[in-house]
Amino acid sequence: MGDNESSPKRMPRRPIFRRPDADNIYGPQAEERQVLEQIVLGAPLPQTLNRLCTMIDNTIVNVVAMVSLPDDEDANIYVSAETAAQVGLKLFSSIAILSRDHILLGTLEIYGCDPRLPTPDEIQFIDRVVRLAALALQRHKDAHGRSFRRSEGAIDESTSGKEPFIN
Repeated sequence: MGDNESSPKRMPRRPIFRRPDADNIYGPQAEERQVLEQIVLGAPLPQTLNRLCTMIDNTIVNVVAMVSLPDDEDANIYVSAETAAQVGLKLFSSIAILSRDHILLGTLEIYGCDPRLPTPDEIQFIDRVVRLAALALQRHKDAHGRSFRRSEGAIDESTSGKEPFIN
């Protein structure tokens, strides 16, 4: 064989473009995007917070999550911790949910069966859930704040005696 007659050449491979998992509708962040859509569309606060807690329960093994609101924060956390201890659960994580202005909106409490600390991946996931919870609670707070300011002025006869509609 001469120099011009070398071994057969392969066709160059065509590049394969793959979407990252974050863009996949079935990827790990798909449920987080769905919750964000719920928040933007104004879903009821209890439904949104319940879904966030369920996400934690399903993602992290052997834990139970709950959100305590600051109306009577000290009593709620104490009762939650006491009840969890009675059934053998240990505090896994407790994170303050803060507003844009660093005002306490609530607390995310996670209790587990085993006394252990969250892994770095679990910490990142919990932080994303806390941000979503903060968005939901802030949106709820803003909606209530607007309705209270609106109702402080003159009372329209067509709405007197009715609760304000909060979208």
